[in-house]
Amino acid sequence: MSFEKIKVEIFIPIRPRLLSDPSTSIFQQLSKNLLRYSNSLGGFPMSFTIEGIFESGQILEDGSIYVNCLIDFCVLKIIPHEQMYCSNGALYGIFPVIVDEDNAYTGEFAVKGFSKNVIIGTQKGIEEESDF
Repeated sequence: MSFEKIKVEIFIPIRPRLLSDPSTSIFQQLSKNLLRYSNSLGGFPMSFTIEGIFESGQILEDGSIYVNCLIDFCVLKIIPHEQMYCSNGALYGIFPVIVDEDNAYTGEFAVKGFSKNVIIGTQKGIEEESDF
């Protein structure tokens, strides 16, 4: 697990009532995605900074307005097969975890992947039977 700063240039829709203040609309749109797994970022965005808003935008045929902006994300990266610990089905009390189909699991687990906003895991290991 690590934190990584990722700078991206993206198109974001602007609400018509916020055309005079696009940064507020951008902030509202991006805030909805904090602490939710993002395939494009490869992790959980924890915070962001609006680095810049380009002057040119795009108006689509349906009338929606998009602006191009530069965003700097701080992303929590969790690597598949990484060993972690969760309590009552949550990593750090924030991120939901399902371990071997148990959404209230407490203990160590290995990360298998992600499904929407849930970390999917399996128990760290199965004790091998002895021949005694």
